[in-house]
Amino acid sequence: EGWTCELPVRGADGVTTFECARTDAADSLASDAFFPALEVEVEVADNQAAVTGIMNSATVNPGRTVDPNPDNNTDEDPIATTTSADLVLEKTVTTQDPTAGSAITWLLAPSNVGPSVSVHTDAAPIALTDTIPAGISGVADPSTADWAATTSATGGFPVKAGDVVTWTYTGTQLAVGAAPTVTLSGTIDAGWTGGDIANTGVVTPGGTPDPDPDNNTGEVTVTPGDSTTLAIDK
Repeated sequence: EGWTCELPVRGADGVTTFECARTDAADSLASDAFFPALEVEVEVADNQAAVTGIMNSATVNPGRTVDPNPDNNTDEDPIATTTSADLVLEKTVTTQDPTAGSAITWLLAPSNVGPSVSVHTDAAPIALTDTIPAGISGVADPSTADWAATTSATGGFPVKAGDVVTWTYTGTQLAVGAAPTVTLSGTIDAGWTGGDIANTGVVTPGGTPDPDPDNNTGEVTVTPGDSTTLAIDK
């Protein structure tokens, strides 16, 4: 109350400053009295690393009256920042009416709901994993420019049911928001009679802590139909 503040200015050194003055320039402050407190709220950048000892400093100008002890006109308070990036994986089937003997494609759509960027390093990589479900074979290398795929299969790609595909992120960090997607395509066994085919994918966070690992898994289930065309040539 009773304060007028200018817009904050961020300097080239990264330090942001602003000044506030009493709205009534004639205001005075009695001995042992206090003006209403100022509350300052700042937003931490989503790519701010986890650090300690960030110093916040405030200084009061005595105004018209001589201050006999200017040494106590400045106060500092250190703060620390932490990081947290909630990675989520959504998995869908993009093939309409999957049928035994035909192709099927899954879409894996990771995202970072923040609040921080998710940092990827060689020591702590961001990765996606998918175990090929029963009834699927002929899965080709699904690498993209953003995700490099490898497999647990000894012979490499193409892979089949039971093999694990792992995508490793090729960037340095996942920004807050939707991340690059990947697709996984294979063929449903022509003689599949096992009912539902459930496919599960998992996103693994990198060096930034994930506060909610329960949403790192995406699963989708399909029930392939069957279609056979018989013909006779006489």
